Amino acid sequence: MGHLFFWLEAKDVPFSHLVNATKNFNWFYLAIAFLCMIIAYYFESLILKVLLIGREKSNYSMWQFYRIPLVQALFNAITPFSSGGQPAQLYALSTMGVEVGRASSLLMTKFIIYQLAVLVNFILTMIFGFQLVAQHFGGLAFLILFGFVIHVFAIVFLLLVMFQYKFTKGMMHTFFKLRCLCN
Repeated sequence: MGHLFFWLEAKDVPFSHLVNATKNFNWFYLAIAFLCMIIAYYFESLILKVLLIGREKSNYSMWQFYRIPLVQALFNAITPFSSGGQPAQLYALSTMGVEVGRASSLLMTKFIIYQLAVLVNFILTMIFGFQLVAQHFGGLAFLILFGFVIHVFAIVFLLLVMFQYKFTKGMMHTFFKLRCLCN
């Protein structure tokens, strides 16, 4: 979808202007950004390796783990709404020989870790920068708080699904029974 918007915005720009714009690039910062991406993919693959293997020895190479975040990035980029990354990761893990159930659990755990990291950053931002946003953009401050509450509920729900499956299943059955009674 992003490609469509980029094309719609750039279709009237002459190609020579784009070429001239590249002459003004700061290639050092572009290289630093590329290096940061490589490092981020490395740490993501390291998380996968630690979650899958733990402390036991395995015959998986680091490249096998490194290609998983690359597959995710590719399929997030080429599918609508970035919806193809997680299924592609699941498939890539299954081609490594990881059972689909274990791979699903691994990806869910990785997603929860990611969401917890986002939550920590959210909290730090709220502590150190929320007053500035609330001071200048009052309506936006309400949306930020609303997003924070939704994010916390989503993490709690994911943790319940992971660690309290029977309780979560019962809660969902009750919710859907109540919903059916309302209709």
